[in-house]
Amino acid sequence: MTDDFYIGYEPKMPVVLARHLRPVTAGLLLLTAAIAVVAASAQAPFGDGVFEFGRERVFDGVIVEHPYAMLRIDGQPGHRYWLVGPGKRGAAALVAGLDGRTARVTGTLIEREGERMIQVSSGRIDVDRRAVPVRGAALVPDGPLALDGEIVDSKCHLGVMKPGDGPAHRDCAQRCLLGGVPPMLVVRAGGAVRRVPLVASDGSPLSLDLEPWVARPVRARGIRHVRNGEEYLAVGVDDLIVRD
Repeated sequence: MTDDFYIGYEPKMPVVLARHLRPVTAGLLLLTAAIAVVAASAQAPFGDGVFEFGRERVFDGVIVEHPYAMLRIDGQPGHRYWLVGPGKRGAAALVAGLDGRTARVTGTLIEREGERMIQVSSGRIDVDRRAVPVRGAALVPDGPLALDGEIVDSKCHLGVMKPGDGPAHRDCAQRCLLGGVPPMLVVRAGGAVRRVPLVASDGSPLSLDLEPWVARPVRARGIRHVRNGEEYLAVGVDDLIVRD
């Protein structure tokens, strides 16, 4: 090299130019690594939800059809198992007409902080036709209730997706809710998490298009309903307010 002029196709860079670029390049690499570390540490944790993908289990219990499909296993901790179908679908069609029936459900466990769900394998609800159906209790209104939280689709939130909430998951959550996955209001306060399923004012499945409120800070003002120690929040379109 006879001068400091450099052309990209030349095999070597001039010494003077290389002497200046080495520390600049090293500094940029260190800055990039530092930015990556800071960005990663600023991210909210994904949560400890579990989805046992590829592993099927067998669960015996009683089908509850309303307001959302579930399997009740009495005598066990966390005896309520929500039921959903494969993909972005709920399980209403799978349990239609089976309320109170003793059944064996084959599916994949989804679990987060004591809240459990089963993704039912295709056609794998075997009903004991000999057993007499045992109808469950109805939801009972328990007075007005206002909560601040985030509306999520319960399937992804409980462990199928990470993150299963927040703005990054908004589009996926909307499609899951349209497919019949039970909506939940997730309330975080003082380090505790409260997950409240949302229903219509008459206690039936909520049929609102929740797109304006999903994955946004929301204040939900409705009527609390209870059943066997479970709580639900009945809301209408005027009961959901996006908070600034």
